[in-house]
Amino acid sequence: MKEYTSALALAETLLGPDSPDAAITLSNMGFLHSFLGDHEQALAVQRRALAIFERNFGPAHPDVARARTNLANALSMSGDVAGSLAEHRQAIAGAEAALGVNHRDLPPMLHDLAYAQTILGDFAEAEQNLRRALKIWEAALGADDARVGALLTALGDVMVKAGRPGRRCRCSSGACASPRSRAHHASGSQTPG
Repeated sequence: MKEYTSALALAETLLGPDSPDAAITLSNMGFLHSFLGDHEQALAVQRRALAIFERNFGPAHPDVARARTNLANALSMSGDVAGSLAEHRQAIAGAEAALGVNHRDLPPMLHDLAYAQTILGDFAEAEQNLRRALKIWEAALGADDARVGALLTALGDVMVKAGRPGRRCRCSSGACASPRSRAHHASGSQTPG
């Protein structure tokens, strides 16, 4: 934490307390606070980072969307999964406004929303968001990309939790047929949650 505190002091001194560089450092501090279980501090730091990005860029900007996703994830980690849903949805709306509805930066946000929905038992919505993420990344990256495989694993996990494990590999057009995707599934890799 000492290094982040020093980096934040330097960014604030050189660039100002409302600089995007200060916000990036704050966000990284927030991740560490969450990891260490200091959820109150994590939320405070993530909210401050989001406010800085919003002041610099307005609501419809990719950095604002990422900062809002970080806040949503901090809420989830603090146990407020229901509270995180609104932040996830707002992050996705901002990213769509800034980048378009099929931009390749959206799938990680859709994955994080689906993860929260899965925790709350909303498997249908989680599946819908993961299928949308798959469609975007398959179009942008191709079916053989490892990130597609990670989404397939997440989708399979949702379907197992929903009581429909037999549909696990019928989740995407062609992605399960690729050797790379089959290897990913066979390895038992898990997507980060």
